[in-house]
Amino acid sequence: MKKSIITSEAEQNETMKKREISSRHIKDYRKNDIKLTQAGLSERLGFDFQAVGRYERMECSVSDRAANAFARLSGYIKEYWIGETECKTEEEFDIECRNAAENDYFQEVERIRRKNKRITELLCLCGFGYDNLFDDKYDFVDIVGPLELKEEINSAAENHTPHKISDQSK
Repeated sequence: MKKSIITSEAEQNETMKKREISSRHIKDYRKNDIKLTQAGLSERLGFDFQAVGRYERMECSVSDRAANAFARLSGYIKEYWIGETECKTEEEFDIECRNAAENDYFQEVERIRRKNKRITELLCLCGFGYDNLFDDKYDFVDIVGPLELKEEINSAAENHTPHKISDQSK
């Protein structure tokens, strides 16, 4: 059996997390769904008689070959047996992935909102009046003041939200 070298602590933690999840899935399936011993399940899958025991004790990760065998026997998706998800069907897994993508999107929107708030505070500290004209996805649209000020602020704030900025330091 080919052994892979895990280099970072994050990879080690991720691997152990997946082993723990797949161990729980295998044990639960074996005891509750098909009611077999470890050796009985290993035999049914066509594995060495101790293979299921090694997975349940988290001594090794479930290989692609083993995950495919579990998937054929159970009807659950391969990702469930590898420990990547709690979803048993493709439909559940697709929904989980879509929700994760939406969560990532909302985290990015919140990051941009915090960044724009810092820019607002900085402009106010520098003596500029500041009004947010639209939502957080457009560029600066209007600057009231001398032409040099407009060019300077436009170049500095190229990719930020629309604002009306005026020099209030007078």
